[in-house]
Amino acid sequence: MRTIRHFIDERAKNEPDEIYMIAPEPKLKLTYGQLKEDSVTLGKHLMRLGLRKGDKVSFMMGNGYQTNKIFLGSMYS
Repeated sequence: MRTIRHFIDERAKNEPDEIYMIAPEPKLKLTYGQLKEDSVTLGKHLMRLGLRKGDKVSFMMGNGYQTNKIFLGSMYS
C-alpha cells in the first residue's frame, strides 16, 4: 500500500533538493530531503516519549511548517 510516507521517502531519495514547501511564517524553504530528515528525527523523539505503532495521535493547529512537521513526524514514529 502506498502511503504519504512512501511518497515522501521516494521523493527524498530521488529528488532530495526539490522544494517541498515554502512556509511564509518562518520564511523557510523546505526540500524533500530536509522534510524526511526532520520527520525521522521527530518520529524518533516521539518514540522515545512512548509513542508506538498503532497509537492514535491528535493535534489541532493552523496550517504551516510546524503542523506539517508534527503530522509527518508522527508517521515516522
